[in-house]
Amino acid sequence: FLLKWNTAGIFKKEQQDSIIAFSSLMLARGMRPSPDFEDYLQSIIYFIGNKHNPANFNKWFVSLRKLVVQKNKRLNAYLTFSVTLFKDNSINFSNSNQWVLSNKNFEIAYDSIPKIIVGSASLTCYSRNIATHIYNTSGVCYPIDKRWEGRNGVMNWTRVKLDSNKVYAELNKYRLNLASAEFSIDSVRFYYKG
Repeated sequence: FLLKWNTAGIFKKEQQDSIIAFSSLMLARGMRPSPDFEDYLQSIIYFIGNKHNPANFNKWFVSLRKLVVQKNKRLNAYLTFSVTLFKDNSINFSNSNQWVLSNKNFEIAYDSIPKIIVGSASLTCYSRNIATHIYNTSGVCYPIDKRWEGRNGVMNWTRVKLDSNKVYAELNKYRLNLASAEFSIDSVRFYYKG
């Protein structure tokens, strides 16, 4: 981290000020070196290194500052989430599954809790060597609750060798529990062009 910190041009002055100020808040709250500060610094390194939207840097700090005055547990969860989001666009990572966005087309926001607003992307769940895709979707991820509220999207069954132009489902509104690889969607428009 220090190498990047001291390299000219990587961090802007206002970014460095935000990083220092929030580090002081974390210290005042008694947050631990590991995993708290470790996740915090890794998130910053991945954010800068993977060239995420610079506007999200300030928005991320807004959400961090709002969470730091709450229970440490919520901030811990959000920092852990931030590492995987900025590292590889994962909106959930666990031993049993990983949900990943296909791109960085998202905006960080905060109302009563942090949320990630996703424009057009594909959402993929990896579990037990199987990948399940929801293509051309958008939605909102609530990382503290491990919840996704999606709009639109297309699913197919190419994994079992069915032609994606002939057998597919169009989704409208749907919800996912990101802690699980299993999901059901109440209403879809299913196409089978035998």
